[in-house]
Amino acid sequence: MPKLSFKNDTFEMNSSQSVLENLLNRGHQVPNSCRAGICQACKVQLVDGVINPQAQQGLPAAQSDAGIFLACCCFPSSNISVQLVDTARISHEAQVLDHFMLNADVLCLRLDTDFKWQAGQVINCVKDDTVIRSYSIASRPMDGVVELHIRIYPDGRFGQWAKHQLKVGDRLRIEAPFGECVYDPACYQQNMLMVATGTGLAPIYGVLKEALANHHQGQIELYVASGDYQGFYYLDKLEALAQAYPQLRLHKVVRRRDSVLEEAALEEVKEGHVEDVVLAEHSSLKDYRVYLCGAPTMVEQLKKACFMRGVKMQDIQCDPFEAAQP
Repeated sequence: MPKLSFKNDTFEMNSSQSVLENLLNRGHQVPNSCRAGICQACKVQLVDGVINPQAQQGLPAAQSDAGIFLACCCFPSSNISVQLVDTARISHEAQVLDHFMLNADVLCLRLDTDFKWQAGQVINCVKDDTVIRSYSIASRPMDGVVELHIRIYPDGRFGQWAKHQLKVGDRLRIEAPFGECVYDPACYQQNMLMVATGTGLAPIYGVLKEALANHHQGQIELYVASGDYQGFYYLDKLEALAQAYPQLRLHKVVRRRDSVLEEAALEEVKEGHVEDVVLAEHSSLKDYRVYLCGAPTMVEQLKKACFMRGVKMQDIQCDPFEAAQP
């Protein structure tokens, strides 16, 4: 069995588990979130040995060259030695400009920072050496702020801290943006399908505003979904955009009806799983550009279905929101 060295500990690895799983099972504190290779929170640095190339997929070249890799995606076949990454060397400092709740469970943070980014990309927010969380950017560079939508879970270590302790004027460490769920101005005549569940609205909202600012000519079908009506946010902004831009059609979908809603509001909302609603209304999606953001099950199902209905795979942009592990 290959051996793993970390700090002053060297031990035989379980070959069926990733470097991250081996370290956590050994009792070591390592930053992590999705454990699926999406969020990039579990980055560690190679000191000695060889790692599989997949463990560095999606990382900036400078980080890959420095031996940084994703511990959750690394299954070494020989001995390796690793160390924690000095987050101060690969992160930036941002200032909190705004801090307020969008609904009962979603916090909005607006940050001032100095790096370049695109609407829909992802940044990692650093609470400390062991808690790093990934959030998609809901704003455009022209807005002048990085806007994040943070789901607050009862046991969420970052979310609870951000809601109750982070304040306007505080400094927050964030890592440079990554991800390709962004608007391509060259596709301004292409029809678009955009589907968001929960805080998957964050990247969708940013990409949508970027598309409209670039005078997108194709039809835009926007589906926003929630468990119930109380889970929606930014509906007023989305409805205003739909009124202002005739090429945009807004569809609201809930899994279950809410008895407190006005009857008129109920008539505007579709009921069911958003995957089923979308597929029932679009038998063909040939030549569409598709954005899917939110629940991984929704993303995976619609990604396959859209491909089968005529969408080229390179025209499907996905941002699955894997819940952070406790």
